[in-house]
Amino acid sequence: MPPKKQEKKHEVKKYRSFVMEGLKVNEPSDCFSNRNKIEITFISRRNRRRSSDYDAAPPGNRHLFNEDNIIRELSAKRNFAVAAYSFEKLSKREQVVIACKSDILIGVHSGALLNAMWLKPGALLLQTQVPGSEYGTHEIWKRPPLLV
Repeated sequence: MPPKKQEKKHEVKKYRSFVMEGLKVNEPSDCFSNRNKIEITFISRRNRRRSSDYDAAPPGNRHLFNEDNIIRELSAKRNFAVAAYSFEKLSKREQVVIACKSDILIGVHSGALLNAMWLKPGALLLQTQVPGSEYGTHEIWKRPPLLV
């Protein structure tokens, strides 16, 4: 890895540690589950949708129409522990703990996906896109991935 990228990666790790320490998140005890299941976390936007939004995703309301079905299907699998959270209703500490316990973090393209910073090494981020809500998407896909 080139020196500049190595340096930036180190800065992200330092910032991550600084915030976790400030929120009193103990990585070994708070971020690892006792379960022998893959922890899948959905960052839900269901509380942001209007009841009439079932034909298309209007600007400002990016959510998965079939979120409940996806959660139900994944929960039926033996090796998965699945949970959905509305992060905007949680404290920052709760968001960090939930994200760092996750093996897979799933969410619609939004600012809430910054919580990927708290994922443990080896975890996976799955960013979805709702048709009709391509806010700057083409620009985002050109950016290099963030390595933590």
